[in-house]
Amino acid sequence: MNDEEEKKEAEKKAAEEAKAKEASKPTENAETGDKGNKEPSMIDGAVLAAEELRKQNDRKEELLDREEKLQAQRVLGGQTEAGTEQKKTSEEDLKKERAKEYFKDTALGDAIAKT
Repeated sequence: MNDEEEKKEAEKKAAEEAKAKEASKPTENAETGDKGNKEPSMIDGAVLAAEELRKQNDRKEELLDREEKLQAQRVLGGQTEAGTEQKKTSEEDLKKERAKEYFKDTALGDAIAKT
């Protein structure tokens, strides 16, 4: 990250923290005029949860962007996956390979190999 991005990120976090503090303050009960309500209302809790979810989504988006950039650098830099162990695609493929080996040199083995 460059300095401008870090400043923007810091300002954004400060603004979010200020909003969260404001939302967590006790609310005035309109019916009784009670300002001493120490528990945040359900709405305040939902607002805080939504803010936290937004933060997490933003962080995940940042990480995905970084991962995409690294992958692009890796591809452009000439790194490949050659020589790495290939993963089997499914259990069904494993079963077919085992059956093909078991029935090798038989008509059933030839039929399995064709599928």
